[in-house]
Amino acid sequence: VVTAAVFTTHLLCLGTQYSFSILFNALIADTTLQGDSAAASAVGSISAAMMLAGSYPAGYLVKAFGVRSVMQVGSLLILLGLLLSAQVTHLWMLYITNGLITGVGYALCWAPAMTGLSRYFTSNRALATGFAVAGSGFGTMALGQLSNALIQTYGWRGSTRYIALISGVGNFLAACVIYPVEPATGPAPAAGTQQRGSSDTPDTEMRQTLRGADVLALTGADSDKEEIAGGREVAITLEEGDDAPRGILQAEREGHGGLDGNGVR
Repeated sequence: VVTAAVFTTHLLCLGTQYSFSILFNALIADTTLQGDSAAASAVGSISAAMMLAGSYPAGYLVKAFGVRSVMQVGSLLILLGLLLSAQVTHLWMLYITNGLITGVGYALCWAPAMTGLSRYFTSNRALATGFAVAGSGFGTMALGQLSNALIQTYGWRGSTRYIALISGVGNFLAACVIYPVEPATGPAPAAGTQQRGSSDTPDTEMRQTLRGADVLALTGADSDKEEIAGGREVAITLEEGDDAPRGILQAEREGHGGLDGNGVR
């Protein structure tokens, strides 16, 4: 579901960006906007620049507010920017509406979506990412044809309104399913216990090593009960900041016996 949501975000955001040339021709043909081809091309350039440049601050917003909230705000900016774009009377106004507002909206949807995808997957992440970013190619094909058909039927202003609804609502719904962003970690171990075979942290690796056969032979443990008791005593000592392994090795070199019930030779 998350991969499909990020696929949708790529389809709508990048698909709209890459199909700007369809809108470009319509803007040039509209004499009421009083702009030439160079001025019209700047609209798409500003929007693309804001989407890419805005990805950096979007990362801080995700850290502060979460992927879901940032994407929802971005989808509303896309909706607002495109609806305002359909009302402009001069070409330079599109720099603010389609370029600035919509471009920032794209940034707040596209970059957080990739962050949410990477947080969800610890395995098969490359496969999920490849499927998700493929949405930009499908979006270019689909929205290019859709925009052309809408412009032929309703004009560029009507087409922009429809694209606003599709992109804004679509990104908002995609954001709703990207939650929670953290993968499930399973039930926590009981208090005072440590899962065997786990090696998530260097401290855990040290504890498992201290429960190994070599250390048990060093401490004189010869049964499962002594292994568990000795391992727990060492783990507690490590958490309290004592240098338990060094003490064990030094005691063995001095010829002392095994651990007593309190973990002391």
